[in-house]
Amino acid sequence: MKRFLFITHLTPRAKRTPLRQSLIGIYEKALLAQSYPHWQVLQIGEEEKRSGNFVEVQTTAGTREEGFEQLRRIYARPDVRELISAADYIIKLDDDDIISPGILEKAAQFDFDCYYDEQHTFYDISSGIITQQQRPWIASTCIHRKVCAFDRYTGPGASPLENLLYSDHSKAWHTYYAGKKKQIADPAYPVYLRVLSPSSITSSTGNAAPETFRDVAFDRYYAYLKTFGYWKPAAVNGFDVYKPLLSGAWEKFSGQKQMPVPGTGFADRVSDRIRSLWKKS
Repeated sequence: MKRFLFITHLTPRAKRTPLRQSLIGIYEKALLAQSYPHWQVLQIGEEEKRSGNFVEVQTTAGTREEGFEQLRRIYARPDVRELISAADYIIKLDDDDIISPGILEKAAQFDFDCYYDEQHTFYDISSGIITQQQRPWIASTCIHRKVCAFDRYTGPGASPLENLLYSDHSKAWHTYYAGKKKQIADPAYPVYLRVLSPSSITSSTGNAAPETFRDVAFDRYYAYLKTFGYWKPAAVNGFDVYKPLLSGAWEKFSGQKQMPVPGTGFADRVSDRIRSLWKKS
């Protein structure tokens, strides 16, 4: 029997947009839908509470430095140490992403140090398209053997906590796991769905997430989506039940149906390539 612990840093309530709040609800539904029973969730948030498999602990950090100092104290707490002690594997999961409901059952069949998606799976909430793209790094949501997750790491991309879990996944994890037991997920059954949204700070390129639909700078958001390349629809399993919830969250936020994203189709990709070659000639 393998036991899994999810770790999620909850978005502070003061910074949650209405769309983000809806996505948090879907993130929790996907966790509760796990077909494998041996899992718990450590949520680092603003309250001290337990509810079923969910354990929330409080942090009041303001600055980045304060955040790391509080994390040191959180991970030293007896109740948190007990949660970690009971786990065999650790999964860091953002509160706006969706874990595959059957992934723990699949992962439990293997012996591995890291179980991850080689084909990264993205969902754009404004259009409803799911696409997959290969990336030269391990995604931030993967399944780590516990001793690896909390192994000391001070190489490229290291964080002040000096462990692998909080290091930069795009700089550290591939190097760390070289030569270790890696299990690549079947692309048809990815570990998780990364949800892209114009209300996130990452996609907005600003210091604050857009609070309302009117605040969204769609030119910047569409430019952000183009960095993901050609949005060829991908057939993946396990997420169909969440599509109506996601489209409903978008309609509630925007007041409109999901629409195709301009500039991300195959013809656009070919056109961009031709323009690029023309400039070089």
